Amino acid sequence: MDQSAPNADFENQILVTDTDTYLGSEIAKSLLFAGFSVYGVGNSPLATGLLGKKEFTLVEVDFSQPLPSYLPKFASVFFLGFLKDRNFTTLGDTNFSPQIRNLLANSSEGQKVFVLLPIFADVELLRKRIAANNLHQDTDFILIGDVYGPGMPLAHDNRHLHSSLLSDLIWQAAKSDKVILQGEGLDLVYPTFLKDATFAISKLAIKKSEKKVHFVISD
Repeated sequence: MDQSAPNADFENQILVTDTDTYLGSEIAKSLLFAGFSVYGVGNSPLATGLLGKKEFTLVEVDFSQPLPSYLPKFASVFFLGFLKDRNFTTLGDTNFSPQIRNLLANSSEGQKVFVLLPIFADVELLRKRIAANNLHQDTDFILIGDVYGPGMPLAHDNRHLHSSLLSDLIWQAAKSDKVILQGEGLDLVYPTFLKDATFAISKLAIKKSEKKVHFVISD
């Protein structure tokens, strides 16, 4: 990894985690298209399409530790690490997870932190945690539905990919004449078109909002 990463134009530099996921890689592409310099965390095949882009830099970050000093100051950080857990328990019983606490504790002045969560996360619990932890004023939470769209990976058995409930249903329908529903068919699916999701998320990076909790789902 290049440890001489530029430290110019703070307002134009964004860190996106999990660019080795479908949504993470597409958020990175959307932000690049909007004119930002993007630093991505992730190393699976989904990130390779970004490597040839001039304003994209692939980095390795342990979010249980402070951000490495050689990284530039970021205007925004998009943390997607919790979208892999459909049985969402990462808020904890009494506090946020160590990754969120560390990320927020080490956020710099003027930096916006966006934490993406599954749409079914407990909003009331989330609001209680926000109040109880006296969070940095520029911390927002984005609750997002089951994303689908062109190029959506369906190989749920590939170790580099994680599948959503929606992608798993599509994969079953494509491979078999029988579809097995999880949770006796009681688990809700919230289809969210990829372009709707990336447009809304990129807009949050550009335009400030008074809201602390945002919902991203297609009509």
